[in-house]
Amino acid sequence: MNAGAPGREGAGTGGGSGHAAPASGTFSRVWSAALALVVVIPAISLSLWTATAVCLVAAILGLREFYGMALPRERRSLTVVGGAVATLMMGVAPLAGSRPELVVVPFGLGVLVGTTWFLATARETADLAPRTSFFLAGLMYVPGTILFLPLLYGLGESHQEWLGVKWVWLALVTPWCSDTGAYFAGRAFGRHKMSPLISPKKSWEGLVGGVLAAIAAAAVFRWVTGFVELSWADCVLLGAGLAVAGVVGDLVESMLKRSFGVKDSGFFLPGHGGLLDRVDSVMFVMPLAYLYAALRLG
Repeated sequence: MNAGAPGREGAGTGGGSGHAAPASGTFSRVWSAALALVVVIPAISLSLWTATAVCLVAAILGLREFYGMALPRERRSLTVVGGAVATLMMGVAPLAGSRPELVVVPFGLGVLVGTTWFLATARETADLAPRTSFFLAGLMYVPGTILFLPLLYGLGESHQEWLGVKWVWLALVTPWCSDTGAYFAGRAFGRHKMSPLISPKKSWEGLVGGVLAAIAAAAVFRWVTGFVELSWADCVLLGAGLAVAGVVGDLVESMLKRSFGVKDSGFFLPGHGGLLDRVDSVMFVMPLAYLYAALRLG
């Protein structure tokens, strides 16, 4: 989903190691990114249900990576339980559309089942609370954000055919372009560190470049696709908002990796790290895009 953006951890940074990537590493990055795009683009564009299927797969793989970082010894069992909850949430999402509160029901059941499972399998109480908290945090962080893609899709489709897929691709393309703009702006002008503790290479100059790139991307998307339901003012407001949301999502994932002491969330795509490394910004973009679309469509 975010396979095309250069230098994720250093997006909007400026600077780098100065060493060229090995040819084999570059090749693996290219073919894995191409494979992801060949699968993801048609599936998301085809229909609401195929897009939801992509989101379900992403949610389960994302949960596997999150629990692998937070609770590695229980990764398999937690992925099964969390995956079942994610399946219920994603199954409801396409039907929710303009009624996102319907997703609360499967999420609530998942919390009930998950906490009951922890209580039933507990052998000691010393770390029971933090383990349960990590389980619930995984549900909120991964499927709890990814499900806004089918919600956004369904919201648009409930108003007009093809409107849903336009909103979804706007929310996907904008952060990708923002990442690229931030990367090059950061390399050229980056001087002031944004978050030295979490992501030392990110700069405020890169953020400005990313926001401008996002606004431009939203405007070009509106023009190319004939997205007349989106005004030019929307392009500015939404583009800037999605760019900032994407940066927050990236910083949150960087914070998690530093807290758990890992370099990558996993090894889903050769040369790209884990799935969460690829979709971290999109995960935070989708809820904001859904909220904006819901207010815009009334």
